[in-house]
Amino acid sequence: LYYCLLENKHKLSTKKKLFLLITGGFVVRLLFFLVGARIYYGKNDFTTNGDTWGWTDSILNLINHGIYTADLFVENALYYRPPGFGFFIGIFYFLGGCDMNAALKIIPWVQIIMDTFCIYFVYHIAKSLFKNDKTTLIATALYAFYPFIIVWNPVIVAESSSVFFLLASLYFYFGKNKYGFIFSGILIGIAALTRLQTIFIFPFMAVAILIAFKKLPWLNKRFIQFCLSFALIYGIWPARNYLLHDRIMFSQDLNVGKNWSPDYLAFMDYIFSIQTDHLPQYDQIVNFEEVTWPKHAYLKSDDSLLLANIVELCRHCGTGFSYFMINEGTVKATVPDSLNCDAVIAENFKQLTREQKTNNAYNYYIKVPVSNLYKCFFKLNLYGDKDWKVKLFSLLLFLYRTILIFAGIIGLFKIFRKEKDLNHFVFLITGFFLAWYLYLSFVYRNIEIRYLLPVDILLLLPAAWLISFYLEKIKKSTP
Repeated sequence: LYYCLLENKHKLSTKKKLFLLITGGFVVRLLFFLVGARIYYGKNDFTTNGDTWGWTDSILNLINHGIYTADLFVENALYYRPPGFGFFIGIFYFLGGCDMNAALKIIPWVQIIMDTFCIYFVYHIAKSLFKNDKTTLIATALYAFYPFIIVWNPVIVAESSSVFFLLASLYFYFGKNKYGFIFSGILIGIAALTRLQTIFIFPFMAVAILIAFKKLPWLNKRFIQFCLSFALIYGIWPARNYLLHDRIMFSQDLNVGKNWSPDYLAFMDYIFSIQTDHLPQYDQIVNFEEVTWPKHAYLKSDDSLLLANIVELCRHCGTGFSYFMINEGTVKATVPDSLNCDAVIAENFKQLTREQKTNNAYNYYIKVPVSNLYKCFFKLNLYGDKDWKVKLFSLLLFLYRTILIFAGIIGLFKIFRKEKDLNHFVFLITGFFLAWYLYLSFVYRNIEIRYLLPVDILLLLPAAWLISFYLEKIKKSTP
């Protein structure tokens, strides 16, 4: 990194520095996959998690039964996952000889290679924006060794591939290709179909074109090309939902049964109405431990008894909880459909959630969302029972993430003041950052750091500008 980023007696060309960064980034990704991931995740089968199967089931049902759905017997499963990542898996299903096990072995390697290409994308995005070799190389280095993308490369969920399509879109968006805005719109459409949260960047990319070229929408060819190409790709999903299934659905529906049954979904809504995290209550319920609720959960005299009764129902006749308890090994069978009490559990949790909104409005509308926002910036620990060395290492990584986020925010402010020709870039990143962080904190409320990954990665660009800016100041002030 020293030889790549700083001037020294061994003069390396920019191309050689880029080659070193790409090579180094690939080696780090490979080492994490082969060695580090087992330690970090604490298990050998780290390449899949609970989310993986929603996409694999959906694409297999399309291939074998002609319908894209996570479950052939559940109507809402038609809308469980947009098809981007499912189709991505499907490609390797066919390449693996129509063997899903073979596909699941291939995909982590492919994701590592794709993310290595992202280092190249970041280099060219930064070069197009900043036109400064040092800033460009710093941005490239920050991404090449950014731990929070590296840890998701081997895992077969949509995080890694959606970042690839996002950065590929921005590569064409900020580049000089004649058809760049068409390609950019197509790729951001694919990114949104792969991971829905990336759709939040689309309106800011569209408006940033108007800012950059200072033309009205109907007179701006680039704006029209970008919006139409995005609509053509992303529009496949809502068009399919309406034309084939007579439902207006632009996003997704998680109410698909099994783990995501009404009992568990209502619990999640309730727990995020009173606090930032679903722990420790989730662990206490599924492990048959005493459940400790915060004081403000008891708004009425009978709430204590009601919560105690709901917990017992969750443990003995809640469908979603029974699936999670199977995973934990605390029960031997899931609740049969004929014996579930999901509707009763859901209605009781919904009643308690309504009470929070009405009788504890400050906590619901202000305190919890602000705590969520704090967690977005300052999450410092991993879930689960991890070795102390892993916990210490993760603490350092999360601190590093927090520092880079604030460096990016300060960088945006300074770029706005000093680089007027980059106003469109500042608007794009700031808009995406604010919209997604606030939506996640105040509306969705389920905070996982991987959901923040696209925004965090784009903040590396202004962070690199800030680092370069101060390195230059130090250089000038040094005799």
